[in-house]
Amino acid sequence: MSQYHYNNNTNSFNKVLNNYTITDHQSRIMTWLSPLEPRLRHQGVQENRVENVGEWLLQTPVFRNWYTGSEGDETDNSVLFCYGDPGVGKTYISSLVIDRLGDQAREQNAIAACFYFDFAAQKEQSLNSMLGALLKQVVSELGETPEDIVRVYEEQKKVIGGRGPQLGDIVKMLQATSSSQRTFICIDALDECAAGYRFRLLDSLKAILQKSTGTRIFVTGRPHIRGEIEERLAGGVAILSIIPRKNDIIEYIRMRLSEDMTPEAMDSSLEAEILRKIPEKVSEIFLLVSLNIEAILRETTVHRRRQKLSEMTDGLGLGDAYNATLGRVKAQGGERARLGMAALMWVSHSERPLHVDELCHALAVEIGSKSLNIKNVPSVRTLLGCCQALIFVDKGASTVRLIHFTLQEFLRTHPDHFLNAHSTIAETCLNYLNSPQVMALSGILGLHKNTGIRAFWRLQWAHIR
Repeated sequence: MSQYHYNNNTNSFNKVLNNYTITDHQSRIMTWLSPLEPRLRHQGVQENRVENVGEWLLQTPVFRNWYTGSEGDETDNSVLFCYGDPGVGKTYISSLVIDRLGDQAREQNAIAACFYFDFAAQKEQSLNSMLGALLKQVVSELGETPEDIVRVYEEQKKVIGGRGPQLGDIVKMLQATSSSQRTFICIDALDECAAGYRFRLLDSLKAILQKSTGTRIFVTGRPHIRGEIEERLAGGVAILSIIPRKNDIIEYIRMRLSEDMTPEAMDSSLEAEILRKIPEKVSEIFLLVSLNIEAILRETTVHRRRQKLSEMTDGLGLGDAYNATLGRVKAQGGERARLGMAALMWVSHSERPLHVDELCHALAVEIGSKSLNIKNVPSVRTLLGCCQALIFVDKGASTVRLIHFTLQEFLRTHPDHFLNAHSTIAETCLNYLNSPQVMALSGILGLHKNTGIRAFWRLQWAHIR
């Protein structure tokens, strides 16, 4: 899932999700259905989207036919799979589709639900919690919790220790609720779903479609899962390739240039050259466009920016771009280089996505020191600058993420960048857990306020065992 800086775009999808009132009992049922909150991830993606970028997909005959498909028509494709290579902007296409479906669903008394898979959160995104999150969104839009769901909830509460909803129950409840109203289900980055769950998820979606023929499912992912989808959902899948349009690339570059923090290092000639050269050389990979424009705008003079632009070569791949950017992180020297590489190490090797405070406090720990100096906690702005745009803050979920899933893959296949990552994390955890502040936790007011830092350190302790 690639990350770019996009303009804020609000719409009715979030209003639909947020503007409902539920009782405490209903709230407990919602939490029981799933602890996951896909709408938070959606809001984070939505805030960074460029207006009108990706609109071409909504105008294609394939998308329109999928959307308006006739229930019961043998030629009807109830599933639309949009595939694309890494970095082409699939997640932002998903966000655009979710918003559009949310707007239209409100007008047509329909329901729209979404889910974003994330490789870094695979341990949290179990099959039951994912499907439960979809069901939770559908139920919330119904206005009243169906009696069958209340009954299953009450039954599971009686089990010793309580028990979450079982897969069979979730599928049946989704079948029933989606049958009562037209339902759109949007799933982003299916290829990032844990391999052990993917087949069972597709089988569950097929079972839902068989009982709820008016349901539409939109899925994005890499090309290699196309065969799985066509096999498991045989006979009802439309296929559409996602390739960035040149106009989309130009719109993104214009937006980014308009936010230039050093406008005195830009002139009209250089701006025109950037708008011409970058789309020509890297127009098929949105992520490369982002990395290149960020590298150019970090330079401080017109001359240096023009030099950076001229260094771009045809055929530059993501691996080359990542190597070049990591080189710039290290070339900062001193504390900025150390802090940048340390932040990348933590984000890429953590057991789950890190909250902003967790990362900042982790980087404040000095191995060997007997206490934790709160004055040593770096600011988020400093971290983002030191990492040269390779990480970003997902505002919806308040977590720190790598710019793209492919960077995670790159770092894990190039361990030379972090030779002692696991032992460093283990030592940091040990140092933290033995600090006087943690030993006398009840006396600390600021360090743990409104964060899950203690649970985080226990989770990271797995690096030692």
